[in-house]
Amino acid sequence: MLSEPDRLFLGDFVSYICFTHPIAALALHRAAVAAHEIAPIVEGLMHPAEPDVAARRAVAGNTAAMVQTHVTARLLGQLAAAIEDCGALGDAVRHRDRKGLFHRYLESQGGAVGVFWDLVVAGTSLPDLLALPDLGSLDDAHREAVQVDYEQLTLALGEIAGIYRGHSAPGHWAEPGETVPSDTISIVMDVRRKTAGAEQPAPISLLAAYNKIKHRFPVVEHATELGAAIDAQGDELIVGAYPRNPTQAELLVLNAVAVARASGGMAALVLKLSELAVLPPGR
Repeated sequence: MLSEPDRLFLGDFVSYICFTHPIAALALHRAAVAAHEIAPIVEGLMHPAEPDVAARRAVAGNTAAMVQTHVTARLLGQLAAAIEDCGALGDAVRHRDRKGLFHRYLESQGGAVGVFWDLVVAGTSLPDLLALPDLGSLDDAHREAVQVDYEQLTLALGEIAGIYRGHSAPGHWAEPGETVPSDTISIVMDVRRKTAGAEQPAPISLLAAYNKIKHRFPVVEHATELGAAIDAQGDELIVGAYPRNPTQAELLVLNAVAVARASGGMAALVLKLSELAVLPPGR
């Protein structure tokens, strides 16, 4: 059974908290769609001027493209944040008897989230993953009440883990003179000393790109020139290139929504099992 604070928290999660990432993602996406309207406003705020002057500056500087670049980067971060929140909830559900589910969620750290997603990638069954009852141990009525929830959540968590541990932002070397496509965003991931025979960097994961965006936002406009300047000093620039186009932006939004639905579904399933009085202790 759940404690009263845990029950109230999960209820709030289902009806309120899990909406946060879809709301943020949709707001960001609206900004990308309306980039040409936002661009002169941004110019007017950053360089105070009359509206007509700001509008001309926005056109001359292609500020709308900059808006779309920054929005895409933030959408990338929003998706990763949604996945981390989902993992934090999963870890809290799994270990709900250690100070309580709500307390565990509030104190969640990146390491615990990573362990949770690694368990999913390893194929851990939903009952073992979240310390839930095996379907076979339930009577017919209870099993029928939650079977679809088990199936859908298992599928959703597997897909999310694939995104989190997969390679959503391909990495490449920014060679001197290399032209970075205009329809991509360039996330500087690292600068390292050039050594003969050095291996190509591994593809850049969503998590790694997200952490860079969250902590420093090293999204640059002139990756080609920066790479050449770094090369001249004997170093090499590692850049994560990510597509900047309407299709990709919409996909990031849809993925953030899917993760939020999985998080809400997880919370709702735990509540349902508790109400049915079949929820076992956590780990």
